[in-house]
Amino acid sequence: MAAAQDGITHEALPPAAEADRTPPITRTIDARQYFRLFPRLPAGRATSIQKAPAPILAELSERELGRPKITHCWLNLDEMWDYRTRQFDFNYRIGVPKYKDVKEKARDSWDWAVATDIHFYDYLRAFGKHSDEILLTIRRYERDILDGKLGLTMADWKEIFKQAVIHYRRICPNLRYVEVCNEYEGFIKCTADEYYEFYKAAYQAVNEANKELGLEGDARVLVGGPAVTGDIIRQMNQFFANFSKDPSLDKRLDFVSWHEYDKSPYEVALREGQIRRMLASYGIPADIPLIVTEHAPIHGPLRTHTLNLVNAAGLVKSLYFTSVYSPGVIICPWVLYHNAEIQTQFMWFAGPNRPDTRADELHLLPAGCSMKLLSMHKQWEIAVDNSLGRDELVLASVKNDGLVVHVVNYGEPRPVHIQVNNLPQVFTALGNGTIKVAKYRIDETHSNAVTDPAYFGGPQVVFEGTLTPENGSVTLRDPRLSQNGILLWVLVPEKAGPPLNDPVRHPTLPAKVPAETTADLPVLDFAKALDSAQPEAGAHIQRDGARLRVVVPKSSARPGVTFAAPPGGWSVCGLKAIEATVKNTSNHNMTVHLALEGFGAVRAYRLNCSITSQTIPAGEQKTLVMPILPLPPSPVAWLRDGKEKTFVRPASWATDGYPFDKVYAIAICVYQPQQEYTYEICGLRTIAADRSLSHED
Repeated sequence: MAAAQDGITHEALPPAAEADRTPPITRTIDARQYFRLFPRLPAGRATSIQKAPAPILAELSERELGRPKITHCWLNLDEMWDYRTRQFDFNYRIGVPKYKDVKEKARDSWDWAVATDIHFYDYLRAFGKHSDEILLTIRRYERDILDGKLGLTMADWKEIFKQAVIHYRRICPNLRYVEVCNEYEGFIKCTADEYYEFYKAAYQAVNEANKELGLEGDARVLVGGPAVTGDIIRQMNQFFANFSKDPSLDKRLDFVSWHEYDKSPYEVALREGQIRRMLASYGIPADIPLIVTEHAPIHGPLRTHTLNLVNAAGLVKSLYFTSVYSPGVIICPWVLYHNAEIQTQFMWFAGPNRPDTRADELHLLPAGCSMKLLSMHKQWEIAVDNSLGRDELVLASVKNDGLVVHVVNYGEPRPVHIQVNNLPQVFTALGNGTIKVAKYRIDETHSNAVTDPAYFGGPQVVFEGTLTPENGSVTLRDPRLSQNGILLWVLVPEKAGPPLNDPVRHPTLPAKVPAETTADLPVLDFAKALDSAQPEAGAHIQRDGARLRVVVPKSSARPGVTFAAPPGGWSVCGLKAIEATVKNTSNHNMTVHLALEGFGAVRAYRLNCSITSQTIPAGEQKTLVMPILPLPPSPVAWLRDGKEKTFVRPASWATDGYPFDKVYAIAICVYQPQQEYTYEICGLRTIAADRSLSHED
């Protein structure tokens, strides 16, 4: 694509009406305000052996995305050791369904596995070579032991676990972490107490393995868990309680691991302070490593291929803000490679998985392209105005040889206007020269091998050219960035000056302009919002002053009433909560839901929305309350001295609620009612926040 001197590509402009009503993503960036080393993102990688990756992927991942601190690998004990022969096959062929005809054998996830010609040594050694450290999840046979159908004992499990640790540490010297089992409520289908018995056997096995290997101190293989998902806080509390009650003198919890799926970036980013406070409350050392061994912003049903782009955008936000507020957490996003028939929404790479697959046979999907752009950032992070509550993210970084501007849009399609000032102060050899610019785009039609399976090109360059700074500044523009769209500009001076080595200790931001705030948005006002009430999914509504009477039919949907915001949404800044009082006028108990939605919300996936529920007896009324979550300090304010530190959420803050600063719709509905219900919405209220509880600057 050609471009004008100001960097506007010759893409079709949006219709005037849309452009007029949607404020652009706008930032003014002072290139001099570089203040900390740009975080190493993505720091972790996750693999799967449900369809084992080609060994070359380990090398390709490092080359394309940078060397990971930790790579998450897997070992299935029932593939390595056959209970029928009691023989080990340490270099087993991954995915062979050797128990498919054994009815007594617990299936676990065998039905998802794809047999491969890849052997375990090749898999483990490849990723060990191309990662600082390896985390190995060891699992299987747990349900078989609990069922008692195969004649296996806990002593058997402990011994094969121990032999696995000894053997694989010898062939993979940077095997550092051993995670015990995987999502015990889902895959093992066991209780917290039953899981802890396996954890206890595992730490004993690791202790014995370390002794036999002669490993002490920092050289030890570390053991941890509980590798939980879903309601992770409840399950962690149960695990920490069991560990604290364990009287064993040799008990070990060297790291804590868990999975983050379908959690808002707000929850993920503030997790470290929450977990370290929990550890301390149980008398467990709180300074141990914290590792998210699987993470995707949105899970959705398997085979939901279109969610790959949603995760591509969402990962940038969760990884970046976690680096700000939870710097002691390493995230291994799910997943480098998997079975594309069921898990395309998570995959970074696609292609064949033969032992001899070449690197040029593998290609990046949108999530992988997004991680590639994230890895392209320069040495120093530049201060930019950002917030966890906003539906956009702008990152910038600089080195003496280039500057990167990175924009992700989580809201309505809209233009992008970025002004970068004071370039000669970082490009000190620039003089009157020009700057080369390359612009990358990821969206539904660019860098997207999901929507276009014939595309193998990785992050797509949509413009290359030159810019001439005016008064040391350039302006970067884009006419329309779609929801979950990603842009990245790379600016390169003709000649690099000396290295930049004088970061700003207390960075400052340029004064905000109206387009950079939510100040122009209308504040949520229910007196006016009532006028926007619309029936949803076959419901009928009748207004009586400030009340709404609602009739919902039997339905497989979510019938009820929706209050739609004006274009651009309502601002909920300065609010503590939204309340809805509902009276059940039916003859049966009714469960009603209050949903607050951002742009493009999908309630079924909990995407860009928050939902709370109440069961209301017939003839009674209850008030549903949705807290508006307070925001932590902005990244620039929190990192003002350039040092990483953990943000600990104050005890007075709500832990569940709406994490964004704009609302596009509010719904009061019934989920899949099996009969007709009637209810009245008796009151809708906004509760102002106590400014003393907010940390937002």
